[in-house]
Amino acid sequence: MARIVALEDARSFDGGWLRDQVLHPDPEVRRQAVLALGRIGRPEAVEPLVTALVSDEAGAVRSTAAFALGIVEDPLPEEALGALEAATGEPSGRVREKALEALGRKGGDRQRQTVLAQLGALVAASGYSDRREDVEASRRRTAWDEARFALFALPRLGAGAEASGLPAVFGEGGAPRTNWWAAAWSAAQLAEPTLIPLHRAWSASADPIVQALGVRGLGRAGARVDPRSGDGLADEVALFLDQPDAGVRMEAILALTALASAGHPAPEAVGRRLVAGLDDPDPRLRRAALAALSAMDHPEAADALLDWTGDADPGTRAAAFRALHRQDEDGFRLLMSGWSDPDPAGRAAIANQLGAVEDARVRDFLIHALLGDEDPRVRVEAIEGAGRIEAALVRGGSEPHLETQAALAAHLAAADPFERAAAARALGRLGVRLAEVRAAALAD
Repeated sequence: MARIVALEDARSFDGGWLRDQVLHPDPEVRRQAVLALGRIGRPEAVEPLVTALVSDEAGAVRSTAAFALGIVEDPLPEEALGALEAATGEPSGRVREKALEALGRKGGDRQRQTVLAQLGALVAASGYSDRREDVEASRRRTAWDEARFALFALPRLGAGAEASGLPAVFGEGGAPRTNWWAAAWSAAQLAEPTLIPLHRAWSASADPIVQALGVRGLGRAGARVDPRSGDGLADEVALFLDQPDAGVRMEAILALTALASAGHPAPEAVGRRLVAGLDDPDPRLRRAALAALSAMDHPEAADALLDWTGDADPGTRAAAFRALHRQDEDGFRLLMSGWSDPDPAGRAAIANQLGAVEDARVRDFLIHALLGDEDPRVRVEAIEGAGRIEAALVRGGSEPHLETQAALAAHLAAADPFERAAAARALGRLGVRLAEVRAAALAD
């Protein structure tokens, strides 16, 4: 056992010794060897793992082999995927669960159908509707774990081009087949517009967890709906900003942000409610409200945002600056013209937040005011931010800005390794070669 652990740590098969241990007479040694093969993750591990999954007499070894196949590094060959599909019909519930989890990680279109079929049968046969126990005690084994594993696997596989198998799992129209939180979560992750009526039903639940997930689904699925359809989704979601449960309010803010980013107009009352949310005792909600005000137009929020630019928390005041740029660009520029922050955490936060603003003047501010900061953490954030803005501007049709490219390239020789890595990432996003930057600089 000690040798297996050492080989796993060294990422070595020690010739064929580790693979041979899947045939050891002791089932615990076989289980540990199978787990090590998966964690090492090389393609050579697949064959012994399939052998263990298909033929080992111990259920613990088979379930571990299924899990291990899900964490190997490369795509699985058809033989391994077929073995995992067959394992979903195993007598052992643990083997079925781990096979479903692995299919979620490694499967494709065919495996999606396998998971959907398994889920449909479970929904039809089980009584897990309205279950909450595994929210409070997720480590305890329950009779509905298999359904939970399958529901968690499905979003990784996607809904499919036609989403044809989803009604059997989730329901049709506004009638969910189950009000279990795991189903509402899975449907929200899929972000499938055809599930919007179900999200409406879940968002009306008396259970705050299911309600929050229903609101999340409205935002994620609604963001994929053409905003010209006039569906009024933002108006629906805005009603949840007044809910007493903080989790529901948070999901409402995030959903409104997603809808606004996708072009759905937000009702006028949303601005006032978001401004009121800036006084929420929960700091996560305050930050979410600030992020929302960065994604939608509510100029009446500008005065309140000015107050928050002086907040004691660096992240909060930086988010307020970013939101102010959206609501009052002239006021933002006036404020930034005399901006300074003695706290390096505040300067780093400003660079991080403003890096999401597609504005050439903000890019220039990051280059001239923060790229030469004395603190390397600030420089890293400024490099990342300026690079993101420049990449967005170029994608939008602007000519590449050679001064920005040269400024970023200068940090490839920085003493700080994180600074060098940030510069390399930024230039990589721009598709810039160092030789090109140097040639342009010499030509100038």
